[in-house]
Amino acid sequence: MEKANIMKTAHKIAKAFLLRVKDYSIALSFALKLVWSDLTKVWTPKAIQDFLDDCRETFNAGIDRSNNVETVDGDFENAEIPAWLISKNLTFEQQSAVKESYSRTIKRETAKAVLFAFDTVYGIVELWTPKSVLA
Repeated sequence: MEKANIMKTAHKIAKAFLLRVKDYSIALSFALKLVWSDLTKVWTPKAIQDFLDDCRETFNAGIDRSNNVETVDGDFENAEIPAWLISKNLTFEQQSAVKESYSRTIKRETAKAVLFAFDTVYGIVELWTPKSVLA
């Protein structure tokens, strides 16, 4: 197998892993190791899907979900917003204002995100936050 084909196959597998891993560089690293370890195998889309199904079964078999607590939609009033999200999406001045804000309210909510409005000394600062990152 040529190096170009190894990379193309690894990228296909990495894109499929991305749903589980959430970091493309990690997914690509794992996919490259996988493809490189078995150069004789032909990685058709069906072979990739079968491999992912096997991984999913193995991954789900070792997880105990009995004590997991799921957040109910609409219960994000007291949820913590990660600091990295604030620093990534707001300017330095907005970050400082949000840290010293008087109150925080939910202005709008969609199926996947919440729009928080921070009442600060400088006015209202709004931040869309994905529900998946709220703690």
